[in-house]
This record gives sequence, structure tokens and C-alpha cells, in this order.
Amino acid sequence: MTSLPTEDQYLLRERRAFRVRGVPHDWTRDRLRSFLEENGYTRPAVQSLTKEVHGRSQTATVTFQSVPNQLQERLADPAKGIGLYVPSSDQHNRPRSLMLDTAFLGVTTLYTPSLQDHKVDLVAISGLGGHPFGSFKERHGEHMWLRDALPYDVTEEGGDDRPVSRVMVYGYSSNLFQSDSFQNLEDLGTAFHRHLRKLAIAGAFKPIVFIAHSLGGLIVKQTLISLYKSKDEEDQKLLRAVYGIAFFGVPHDGMDISSLIPMVENGPNRFLLESIGLFSSQTLSTQHREFLETLGTRESKIICFYETRMSPTAIKDERGNWKIAGPAAVLVSKSSATHCREWENGPQFICAINRTHSEMVKFGPEDDEYEKVVELIQSLVREARQTQERKHPLHQISPEQIRKCLQSLAFENMQTRSSGVNDATSGTCTWLLHHETYIRWIASNHGLFWIKGKPGSGKSTLLKYAFNYQKDLSSTTNNTANGDIFLSFFFHDRGEELQKTPFGLFRSLLHQLLKQAPDALSDLVDDFGQKCKDMGNYQEKWKWDSNDLWRFLESSLPRVLAVRSVWLFVDALDECGEINAKDLVKKFKLLTERITPLSTYGNKLRICFSCRHYPILSSTALLEVCLERENRGDISTYVRSELFPYGESMSITIPDLIIDRASGVFLWAELVVKIVVDLGLNGDGPAKIMAAVHSIPKDLDELYKRLIHNMTPASLKLIKWVCFATRPLSVSELRWAMAVRADYSSLNACQNAEDYIPDDDCMKKQIVKLSRGLAEVTMGDDLIVQFIHQSVKDFLIGRGLLELIKEITGDQISPDVAIGMSHFELSKICIQYVAMEEITQLTNYERQKLYADFPFLRYAISSWVAHLKQSDDYGIMPEGILNLFQWPLNNLLDIWTKIYNEIHRYSDGCPTDNTRLEHVAARYNIKGVMNAILRSDSVTAIGVDSEDGSEMTPLAWAAKNGHEDMCRILLATGRVEVDTKYLNNQTPLLSAANQGHQAVVRLLLATKQVDINVEDEGGMTPLSLTARNGDMAMVKLLLDTGQIDFETKNHGNLRSLLFAAWNGHEAIVKLFLTDHADMIYSTSYEDHTALMLAAFNGHKAVVKLLLATGQVEINLKNRNHQTALVLAAENGHEAVVKLLLDTGKVEVNSKAMSGHTALLIAAQNGHEAVVKLLLATGQAEINWMDNNGKTALALATKQGHEAVVKLLLGTGQVEINLKDRDGQTALMLAAMYGYEAVVKLLLDTGQVEMNLKDRDGQTALALATKQGHEAVVKLLLGTGQVDIDSKSLEGWKPLPWEAKEEHKAIIGLLKQYFVSLS
Repeated sequence: MTSLPTEDQYLLRERRAFRVRGVPHDWTRDRLRSFLEENGYTRPAVQSLTKEVHGRSQTATVTFQSVPNQLQERLADPAKGIGLYVPSSDQHNRPRSLMLDTAFLGVTTLYTPSLQDHKVDLVAISGLGGHPFGSFKERHGEHMWLRDALPYDVTEEGGDDRPVSRVMVYGYSSNLFQSDSFQNLEDLGTAFHRHLRKLAIAGAFKPIVFIAHSLGGLIVKQTLISLYKSKDEEDQKLLRAVYGIAFFGVPHDGMDISSLIPMVENGPNRFLLESIGLFSSQTLSTQHREFLETLGTRESKIICFYETRMSPTAIKDERGNWKIAGPAAVLVSKSSATHCREWENGPQFICAINRTHSEMVKFGPEDDEYEKVVELIQSLVREARQTQERKHPLHQISPEQIRKCLQSLAFENMQTRSSGVNDATSGTCTWLLHHETYIRWIASNHGLFWIKGKPGSGKSTLLKYAFNYQKDLSSTTNNTANGDIFLSFFFHDRGEELQKTPFGLFRSLLHQLLKQAPDALSDLVDDFGQKCKDMGNYQEKWKWDSNDLWRFLESSLPRVLAVRSVWLFVDALDECGEINAKDLVKKFKLLTERITPLSTYGNKLRICFSCRHYPILSSTALLEVCLERENRGDISTYVRSELFPYGESMSITIPDLIIDRASGVFLWAELVVKIVVDLGLNGDGPAKIMAAVHSIPKDLDELYKRLIHNMTPASLKLIKWVCFATRPLSVSELRWAMAVRADYSSLNACQNAEDYIPDDDCMKKQIVKLSRGLAEVTMGDDLIVQFIHQSVKDFLIGRGLLELIKEITGDQISPDVAIGMSHFELSKICIQYVAMEEITQLTNYERQKLYADFPFLRYAISSWVAHLKQSDDYGIMPEGILNLFQWPLNNLLDIWTKIYNEIHRYSDGCPTDNTRLEHVAARYNIKGVMNAILRSDSVTAIGVDSEDGSEMTPLAWAAKNGHEDMCRILLATGRVEVDTKYLNNQTPLLSAANQGHQAVVRLLLATKQVDINVEDEGGMTPLSLTARNGDMAMVKLLLDTGQIDFETKNHGNLRSLLFAAWNGHEAIVKLFLTDHADMIYSTSYEDHTALMLAAFNGHKAVVKLLLATGQVEINLKNRNHQTALVLAAENGHEAVVKLLLDTGKVEVNSKAMSGHTALLIAAQNGHEAVVKLLLATGQAEINWMDNNGKTALALATKQGHEAVVKLLLGTGQVEINLKDRDGQTALMLAAMYGYEAVVKLLLDTGQVEMNLKDRDGQTALALATKQGHEAVVKLLLGTGQVDIDSKSLEGWKPLPWEAKEEHKAIIGLLKQYFVSLS
């Protein structure tokens, strides 16, 4: 009730509880305590500090040993509070102040569990005139049970003491004496409603349990009523989240306000007071009736506590002051406090508290009354969670599912690039932590931070330093389970395809996320499992799609952020290509823009990426730091630390000279230091070293040019491998690649060569020596060889390779020729390795043994074709390639095929048996090789029309892959069968048409040797394939020949219209209808017409075209006796159904083989709009039964389609008690499946026969009881019309229909019902 200010309430004013709002997220209790002390507050005690519901900051409750006088003066009006300014080191952040008050208005969070453990929200609301915080605090003490006890008593079950509830109090203005407020119950409920909406986390509400005292309980009821009446989706979600209420002395039937009326006199709040009085039956009875409608049949629980001690009333003393010292009275009677829901009348629902009205929510430590309360609140929380899990079962992902999904995302060398980036030298990079822009990024809610700089300026090292620093910092301040999530990816242009593409980035990030937050990626794991189930094993039958992975990443991040902050670091964005880099920054921006503190519960998404100055452009959305302007100190630290050990040989001016000439390019300084150290070790003096440094070009490219001067042929060979390998080679692979020579026929001979490098340790030294330090071996498990920096590769491809070739061989060639010749050389080395005697004589092709015995074999097998193709694209003639393969013999290619199928059996490029060199050339469009074969003397005998293991000829391969030039070459020989057939009766024309290769189709048609009307094994023709694919240009090309057969009955060409209609290709359908109108009569093998297929898939425009011809038979049936109307209704295509009905010719009640009409199938599938259309015709037979005897009502009921049931009942024509073949009525079906809302709709008709029995003798009540549907049982019993076979309650046993013993709540309901009957 009222909490008038008595003297004892302020005896200890200095221990008054204060609320402190706006506390930064990174502040601890100690930091807040220190800040308050610095501002003059004596010995502050921080009792709680936790995240507030809005997510922007934390809220604390604090008491002081001594409150400064000025604060006491400011708090004369508790709601105003006082602000304490918090200085910020960042001038770009908005000013922040802590707000202190004692009013506690609105929502105040007292405790928040760890984010993973947060299962339930407990919201407490005080009574009339009560203080939001003080009402629940022990009298004359500091113990506030909602803050200090309840969170730790409501914990995870199973012996785990982890708290699971977020606890909040809600405050509102409800003073009685001299109040100027004229709020009524509805006003108070509206305000509470607004605050409750903020409880959502990432768009979802946790189960809510209210703890309401006195008037607060009436406000809760009013709020729930407004939610129930609201049409807003968010309000409905909030209402569904309410699972329990603990009412403490709530005056459902009014309370004694006689002593309070004189206090308010005729003030504006008198109406509110009178509305809750004992004689305000209309206000409270109306509210209670609406409340029962709101929460009366929901799966929820209400506990009512009532007072058992009389309370002192308000009285005015001789000085005119109001005190709570008047005659004692019962303010809220037991009958009023417990008048809630009629079935909740046992000891588990009603509890006495041996306190007065105002003291019944005040508990101290070890309080016996509290023990009664907490036990019942624990039951509320437990049942709230059980109800939620029953309605929304937690999706459990097994460790095995996660493991398999992780395997599908992982790829070789996924993390090797990061380990290859140099760690920061001690003392460097620390400047970043104090940089203004970096601090702004750290402080921002969601931001993009760009580390930009010249090539070699140290971007990767700095980003790696920031990543490691923030990760280490987080691990020291958070436990692993609740700490921030750190994701990283280092693009690597010199690496494999996945190391330099967005596809690889997405796979890596999702792999990291799935390992750290699997619950947030359940949809990804589900999708993986479903694809494996539908299509087969990953990699073998299907692969991830880049766009799909991005969507998973985009959708999962908000779920992750609802629990933990996320840091994303992406290095070398420029190394994924200009277009990709720009697109990724755009994606990153969208991510940060869509994330708000409210949606992420205060957690943050921070993205840091490094990139050269181009292709990303500066913008206001990016926080930037330009490295070459900032890293002089780092370069100085590095240079001096490296040269320090050499003492006097390095004069003090040498480091300064290097630092000045570096111009912010760290890599330049690093390379020059190595040169200087070598000079010093050779005994050169400071003067000579200074001269050498002066002579070194300041430009990186010029420095690289100087380093490659006087390289050897072995160096050139190594440079080519590092530069042009299809993926980075390991040290072992490179060692053998360097060893292979054309004049060796065995690996043994290679090993006996004078220049053979015997082991990997020696090879590492050779890599440094031969590359002059421009190549390196990465650290980690995989010893990968790469250039020290991307700029080295850029230089070599740009001009360095040309100069190196010219210097070593004397040849002056173009860049394209240099690159092409390099690829050709690498291809020949791969082929020569496969041709080694030890490999050609193999009998055991077991994969692991191959890897162990022949380190270079995997690369050679998979890459010789790619290198040969690259060289061909650069116009290099493949001199000697036929001799390498001993063509026309096929022995080497047979060996290649066997090994390839063992090593890469699931790859797209896997060759079939009997693959010949001409097949490889045609498949991959290697024109130089094909021309070499055609020029060969052996081609006359062998030909170029042989079939491989899949019966495909070279022409078939070229046509399938759209290689126009290769097709020309083969057709020009005049020695190929143009219309050859292979697997599944395919021809080159069919393949090319299906793949949309228009130029190839033109070539094939021009030969006049192809059958344009050929059908494959599935009856598909070139025309039907292109019509199915929606390729209008190809359709016109084929039709323009004038050779398409439309005359032969059942020919595949006639079905072209069907496929176009099925896929909704409107323009092609229109073309066929205009030029070949008779196609409209064609049907599929299942007797589908074009109209049926278009209707089934909801292609409104196509249906309209077909109807406009006036030639379609609208009521034709397929093999399952389904019409176009039935098919459209089945899938809920409202627009198509309307089109069909508007013709006035459709048979609305046409029955399919299953007995379903359009109405029945639409009702079964819950298509409300379609049902409405069909009913509106006035022709639909509403009580028609399908083959199982089910009507539209029964079908809709069985699936729980509430809206459809309501529509059908609204017609007033439904025979509600019709039975199906199992003897079940609609009510029985709804009861059996637990559809509470549907049961209520049926009962509300007043027409259902409650006690009908099905074929097994079971009533609706029996079926609901068996399935454990408590809410439905309550509804049925509530009618008072159910007939239960029981003579008495004594010796009660399970009823004849065997109510399950575990359904204790239902059994309790049945017992109570027996009592009421007796």
C-alpha cells in the first residue's frame, strides 16, 4: 500500500540507497568507488553494478557513509538527481555524466547473470505510494532481497549454482499526499508497457515473471490486457513471454482505502484511489474479466500471497502531519488477494505471509517468510522455463554435427598466413594504443578502423599486434566462456585460391565463429546436415556457395552479439583484388550500420582491416591511420635494436641515415639493415657502410632490382616457382621441383646429381641464398615458401622477371612471353616428375603412402594442366609436350588418371578412365596442344575423335565447356563425328544448348550434321532444355533454323512450353503461344498441362498469358486428378487462385484422387487468403470429406491453423461434430494435438458435443489428457459439460483412458473437477 515518510525511515539518511546510472561498460565496482570518492563522497559502498536493459551503460546501487550536504539539498526532489561529469580522453565522443538519484523511476536492473546463463527476467513492481527499491528492502537494514538474495537462490538446476535470472525493479510516481498526478490504471499500465518492450534482446524476449505488490499487481494486469488487445507484433511477442506472476497483497476485489481518502481530499489522484477501493466493483471486475480473457487459458502460473497481520492506518496528528499510526485494519482481505483464477486455489498457488500489508515484501537475511516466498518463485521460474522449452524446444546441435560442419569449412593453410607475418619488435607498435583514432574506434559502439599505408610499411605486423593485444587484454578481464570473440583473416595473394578470395574469408570466419559460439550458428549446421542428407557427402556431391556463407555470417553476428562482443581483424584487403576489396568494405559498413546497442545488449562489433591506399577510398564512415606518417619511431626502434650488437662498427649516423631514407617503409629498412650487417661482418668500416646506404635506392622496386642483379639460373628457377606456382609450395615440394631435370628419368638419378639439395634444412638455407633474401619459409607446422612481401611479387611480375631473364639468358622478351614461358617450364617439370621410373612402376596407389614417398606428386598431378593452360593463354607453343607424354601412347596419362582419382577423387577436374591428351586439350581449351596433335604424323592413324571413359569425345568436351575456338579447330579437321552420342544419350549440341553456349551451338548447327531434335534419355531436346533455363536468345536461335519438330506426337520439343511455364519464363511462353499455339495442348508424363505447372508454382503472369489464349481447358486433371485450381490452392498462390476463379469456368469442388478439393487442401496447408477466396465464391462445399473422412475444418484443426478454423466457423455452415473414418471430430483432433486456441474457437461456438467418442472409445478430454495438454484439459473442464466416469474421489486410480502418472498437473485438475462435481 502506501509508504508514507515516517521518521524512522530517515533515521539513517547517510545510508540511503542511491541509483547511479550511465556507468561505462568497462568500469568495475572499484573504479566507480574511486570516482565517487574523488568527487567528495565518503566511503561509498557499491552494492550492485550491472548492465542496464537499454544496453548503453551500467547501473549501480550505492550507499554512502556520509552524503555531502549539497547532495542532500539537491535530493529534496528525488526524481531530479544529480549529474557527475566524467572526463573523456576522446574529444570526438559525446560527453558522459553519471546520474545519481533516489527515486528509482523506470526500470532499474539489480542483477544480470552471465549472458549464456540468462534464462528468465524477473520484474518487480511496488504498490501505491511505495518506493520502487525501498518497498522490497528490510526495515532498518541494508538487505534488499531482490538484489542480495533472490538472484543467487534462483539458479540452474542439477547442482549448478549459476544464477539464471535478470532481476529488475520498476518505479512509477504514485505518492498520495499533495500529489498533482491524475493518472489512472490505464495510464500507469501504458507507461509500464513502454518500459517492458525494452527487455527484448536481439529481438527476442526471455520468459518473464512478475513480482507485484498491491497496486503494482493491478498495473501488471492492466498492462497485459493492453498487450492482448494490441495488434502490434512486438506486443504479442512480449505477451507470449509472460509465464508467471507472484501477486503480493494485490486487491483484485478492492482494498480498504477509508483512511487514505481524507489524505488525498479532492486531489487529482482521488479517482485512482477510489478505483481500487472495496466498493469499486465495476472498475476492478471489468479489469479482472479482461485479465482472465488475456491470461485465463494461457500456459502460465499465478501465485497469490496474502497478509495475515493487521496494518496501521493513516492518521493526521495534532500538527497536521500524516502518519501511519492509526487504528489497525486488514487492508487487503484474503478473498480479495486470492481472487484470481478459479483453478489456482491449492497450496501451490496461495500462500499466507505473516506480515502487514506494506511489510509483506520486506525480508531480511535468513527470514522464514522469505523461505516460503523463494520456494514458490523458484517454482514459477522452473515452470516458465519448462513451458518455454516445450513450446520452443532448444535446438541441440551434437558435437559430431559441429565437427563435420567445421571440417567442411576448413581448408588447408587457413591460418598459415598469420603465422608468417612477423611479430612486432619489442618496443614497436605501442604508439597505436594511444593514437586518438584508435581510441575512438575502441570506444565506438560499432566502427570500422582502416590501417593504411604504402607497400612494406608494416601494415600486417601492426594489425597482428593489435589483434594479439586486444585478445590478450580481453582474456585477462573476462573468463573464456563470456569473453569477447576474436576473429581474424590474413589475405595472401601469393597463397592458394581460398587464401586470396572472399570465399576463403567467409569460410574461415564461420569456422572460427562456429568453434567459439556454436549455438548462434545452428542454422548453418542444420543447412549443412540437410544438404548432406539431400545431396550426399560434402565435396563429393556439393560445395558451399560464397553468397550463402555471407548470408549465414550476416545473420549469425546479431545472435553472437546478443551474448558477446566481436572483434574482426582482416589483413591485406588489397590482396583479394580491387572489386572484392571494395565489396567487402561495403559489406563491413552495412554490418556496422545494422548493429545497434539495443539489438546487441550493449555488446560491440569492431572491424579492423589493413589495406594499401588503393582501391579503398577515404570516407567519413572509416576511422583511419596512415602508417608511413606514424611509424618512424617503430623503424627507429627496430634499426637501433638490430645494429646495437655491432657496437663501434656502426657509427651513430648509420641508423639515422637508414631511418631517414626509409620514408616510412619498414620493409626497406629491414632489407637495408641486412645489407649493412653483412657489410659490417665483412669488416667494412663506417664510411664505406654509409656510402653503401647512400647508394641503395629509396624506392622498393629499385632496391629489389639491385638485389636480383647477378642471380644464377638456379635462382631464376626458384623465383619462377615461388612466383607462379598454383599454390605456395612446401619446402619439401620445392626441393624436388628444383631437383627435376629433363635429362633425368628417375628420382634416384636426381638424388645423385651434384646440385641435389639433400634435406629440408639445407633447402631453407638455399631459399634465402638463391632469392637474396626475397623469399622466406613461413613459421608453423606447414613450412611454406613465399616472398617476404607482396611487393616483391608485384615487382617481379611487373619488370623484375624480364630483367632477370635478360641478364641470365640474354633473351629480351615481352612480359606476357616471360610469364607464359615460365608456366610452360613449370608444367614440363610436373610432367617429368610424374614420368619418373619410381612413379610409373607403382603398383600401390594408397594415398598416404604416395604423399610420404613422393612429396612433389600431389602438386605435379593436379597442376601440370593448369600451368599448361596458362602458358597456352599467353600464346606459348608447347614444344616437346607430345614427346614428354610419348603420344600417341597413353601410358603416362593412364598413370596420371589413376593417381589423380586416388588423390583428388571428389574434385571437379577428376579425369575418367581412358582420358587421352586430346581430351585434356579439348576440355581445358589448350589450343596449342591440340594443334600439335593435329600436326603430328600419328594423328592420321589415331584421329581426334576417341572416347574417354564417359564416352565423351574431344568435341563433346569442348562443346560442353563452351570452348568456341577449340570446336572450330576440331570441326575444321573434318574428322570428327559432330553428332556423337555419349552418356545418357547426350550430344555436343545438347550439352552446349543446356549450358547456354550460343556461339558453340551456332558452329554445330552450321555443320548441318547435327540432329536439332535429338532427345536425351529424359526426353529433353535442345529446345526444351533452353526453354527450361529461360535462355530466350538460344530459343530464338533454335527456332530460327525452321527445323524444330513440332509434329511428332509426344516429342520432347512439344514439352518446351511446359518447362517454360513451370519455371515462369514469361517471355518464352509468350513466344511459343504466338508462333506455336498448338503447344498449349501438350502434357507431361504425369498429364500436367502448362496451366497446371504455372499454377502450381504461382507464376501469375504465365497463368494470365495461358488463360488469355482462350484455348486452355481449365478443369483438366493430371494423373492424381488435380486441377490447376487444386494445385494453386495447395501451395497458397492467392493471385493465381483469384485469376482462375475470375474466369467463372472453374469447378470449385473438383476432387483430387485423395478426395481433396481446393478448399480442403488450402485449409490443410493453412492458406488463409486462398480459403477466404474459395468461400467467397459461395460454391465451395464446406462439409465435403476427403478419402479419410476429414472435412476442411478437420484438416485445418489437425494442423492447428487457427485463422483458417476461424474463417470456416464464421460461415455458420460447418457441421462441427462430423466424424472422420477414425471416429474423431474436429474437437478431438484439436484436443489431441494440444491446439489450445483452436479448442477455444470450437468451444465458443456452443455447438460441440463434448462427450462424443472416437472408434477407440476416447473423448476429447481423454485424448488431451493422454498427450499431456494441460491447457486444453483446463478449457474442457471449464465448460462444466464433460462426462467423467468416476464414482468417487476416494481410492482414486487412473481413469479408464489411463491418464499418465507423469502428468501430475492434469491429474490434479481432474481431482479438483471431481471435488466440484461432488
